[in-house]
Amino acid sequence: MFFIAAGRPKNFDQSIMLADLPARGREYLKPCEISLRWQSDQGRRQVRCDPILLVLGQATTNHNGTVGVQLDCTIYLVNCMKKSLSYDTRLDEYGPFFKDNFAHEIFAIVQGRSPIDQFAFDLVAGWRAASYSAALPAAFPAVLESFFQGMQRSQPTNSMRQDFFHIVLSRLSKQIPTLNRNSKLTRNIQEVLKSLSQEVQQARKISNQMMTLKEDVWRGFQAEIAYMQGLHHALRFAFLSLIGNYETYLANLLNFVEQPEKPIRSNSKKFEQAFRKHFPSIADHAWFGQEMKKFRLIRHAIIHNGGRISSELESLSNVPARLEHGEIHVYPTHLRNAYQTLRKPAIDLTIAVVSNKP
Repeated sequence: MFFIAAGRPKNFDQSIMLADLPARGREYLKPCEISLRWQSDQGRRQVRCDPILLVLGQATTNHNGTVGVQLDCTIYLVNCMKKSLSYDTRLDEYGPFFKDNFAHEIFAIVQGRSPIDQFAFDLVAGWRAASYSAALPAAFPAVLESFFQGMQRSQPTNSMRQDFFHIVLSRLSKQIPTLNRNSKLTRNIQEVLKSLSQEVQQARKISNQMMTLKEDVWRGFQAEIAYMQGLHHALRFAFLSLIGNYETYLANLLNFVEQPEKPIRSNSKKFEQAFRKHFPSIADHAWFGQEMKKFRLIRHAIIHNGGRISSELESLSNVPARLEHGEIHVYPTHLRNAYQTLRKPAIDLTIAVVSNKP
């Protein structure tokens, strides 16, 4: 079962959370009709209401592979809102984006200089963690596929089955002494055991032919609204981590070079002034240019605006994320492109700092 809710029901007690509605909210709400649109083939899911949005139901997969929704008969009246999810449906797109030689490259530049080496280590660790997080959607189906393949390879051999029959007959002989005196009955029992073993073996062959592959698992996951919500937000969080760790690295290096009485924060006016003073040739490339501005606007909208598109962001072209239905959606390709955009200025800035602070 899944539970979709938005808005607050009329006459709803403020102390009762929306998540409590199935158990506690029935007396506050009235049944009514809804219109529900569920799009899976395009990797989009949107719930619309006229004028409701509180549904108890269960996602189902139809025979043609499309996703349907089996609704519970209880539907409640709430204030109308909507939330959309957009994601890449191609499983092979999900994987680590941090898999080149960046770590070796930056540590070779730093060469143990403290505290720059710690700044670099934190950047590498943060980017690697974000990369692993973005790769998890593909890891789960792959692990399940490996499990089924392991089960298939672990079928007992003929000698193992013969040993099993021998053990069973030995135990039965101890429990039923008459078996030792009746060789015909013993042979009959052995034949029955062989027959049962063959039936089990045939059943396992059929089961293995129906073995779940990672693509099947992935399609099943897409039918689970909780999993897809988690995936949608996991990619957003990976994007935030990618940008946030880079921004922290810039601030750490700048404060190391500037040596101010109080640390200069990246959102202050002093930050740009000091940055341009110490790194005039790479300031725009590293943080203040148009491309970096897009990253900052996406980060700000996800953190401070619920992931909704701001008017400033909407006015820009070639935004490094998917803008759809008024919201920001991050795909694996956006993470890869963002990483490739950030890695060079990170290296350039490190070289500049090491050159000025030998």
